Amino acid sequence: MSRSPRTSARLRAAGLLLGGLLLTAACSAPAAPAAAPTLAWAACPSDPALHCTTITVPLDRAEPGGATVALPVVKVPARQPEQRLGSLVLHRGGPGYSVLEYLAAIRSGQLTDPLRQAVYDRYDVIAVDQRGAGGSQPAVRCFANPEDAAALTAGLPTIPVTDDERAARIRADAEFAAGCRAESGDLLDHISTEDAARDLDDLRAALGDDRLNFVGQSYGTFVGTVYANLFPERVGRFVFDSVVDPAQVAGDDPLRSTRTGADVASAETMAEFLRLCAVGGERCPFGAGDPAGAFDRLTARLQAEPVTLTAPDGRTIRMGWSEVVSWAGNWLYQPSMWEQPVSGASFLAGAEQAAGDPAGPMGQAMAQVLLSLRNDADLITAPYAGALNATAYGVNCSENTYPADQDALLAAIDERAAAVPRFGALRGWSDSVCAQWPVRDQGYTGPWDAATDEPILIMNSRFDPATPLAAAERLHDLLPHSVLLVHEGWGHVTVQQSGCMTDAASAYLVDGTVPAPGTTCAPDHVPFS
Repeated sequence: MSRSPRTSARLRAAGLLLGGLLLTAACSAPAAPAAAPTLAWAACPSDPALHCTTITVPLDRAEPGGATVALPVVKVPARQPEQRLGSLVLHRGGPGYSVLEYLAAIRSGQLTDPLRQAVYDRYDVIAVDQRGAGGSQPAVRCFANPEDAAALTAGLPTIPVTDDERAARIRADAEFAAGCRAESGDLLDHISTEDAARDLDDLRAALGDDRLNFVGQSYGTFVGTVYANLFPERVGRFVFDSVVDPAQVAGDDPLRSTRTGADVASAETMAEFLRLCAVGGERCPFGAGDPAGAFDRLTARLQAEPVTLTAPDGRTIRMGWSEVVSWAGNWLYQPSMWEQPVSGASFLAGAEQAAGDPAGPMGQAMAQVLLSLRNDADLITAPYAGALNATAYGVNCSENTYPADQDALLAAIDERAAAVPRFGALRGWSDSVCAQWPVRDQGYTGPWDAATDEPILIMNSRFDPATPLAAAERLHDLLPHSVLLVHEGWGHVTVQQSGCMTDAASAYLVDGTVPAPGTTCAPDHVPFS
């Protein structure tokens, strides 16, 4: 997950006071449809250089003449049409991110472009929102209005600690799940990754391509993996960046976060953050030479006794173990955030000072930061905030196995919390609503070893809190015609961390050349260096 431009602006505003204080302190298989859907392209109202259309797909593929879903599509036409290689479909991941919004942010320069200009010369680059997400009509909804969403989330910690908090979270999970069914209706039964993969094949056919060329990031790699195994003969040039393990959909472990390894990966990435902070010395404002020890002491102190902070405008907010660990779980995704004023080392340094003097200036600054984080729907710092969570729960809960009752859920989370301090609980509770989800047993469950004519380029960071390298290695072992390229650094979505990874992906898409086995890429920047 990466931040939207709107989120960046809000966090910069919230961090003015915190940054100033810390600066002072630092100085101190069914058959395909009979006919391909028709695409009617027109200039996009927001950008005439782009082409816009809508593709209509069946809601239920068992009833092709029944209800439909309309998916918005945007095309960046190839700049050298006489040398055009075909269409290239992007998938941002999530589940739930709008790929159309992602493309707009790339074009405005607000997000790193995953493609070099040579790719835009040779391909029509295509963005399409997945069914149920973004501009999909209909889309997954779980609340009648924003006020209902705020009311359910208010005061609910991301990681419940006390018995009362855990009971409240389970009650809220049940209310949220019921709301998703009430507001989304039958759509919830038809938003699996297999549905999304079949929609991509409809799009491929409508674009007039014999094969799908595809770049999938994060959960988008899972969409691509399902597609490759459903339609191996239609796989063109595929790039998977930051791999979601197919093992997530089933297994002996009761929690998806355990099966994907996200809890262990988060702890390992946090350990790397603390190591680099220590190496950085004065360039890292947290921990005074012992960041790992300081983090242990801070989280233990706040777990035993949260503090109440008051913002300059009089609003109050709790700062406890849950708030610190859940926000850390977010900024671990992007090393660029590790050195920013309201995340990473500065956030932890501010929390440490505020815990020691809640009524002081830093207590006020941290209150302002935490209130901004809590109110930002782009951030998963509250269990049900934002449209992303609605779609993510809708997909993940319906096609993954989970504990069947709350006692089994609590036991599984407690076991992971003991095995992986802090992040076992964070990642375990992130899917707690799935124990009460109204849809089960959807989607594709394997096999995963399809042989494709074209190689699949798999890319992953060495340290990624969401999609660990082990998942990419397993998928590489499963797919007989694949190549693994490792970013020897940190962060989720490798093309946001290393130009070398972007070069390799683009070279493959344009020339069909893949890196030699064992090739690695260095990060563009080492935090605190």
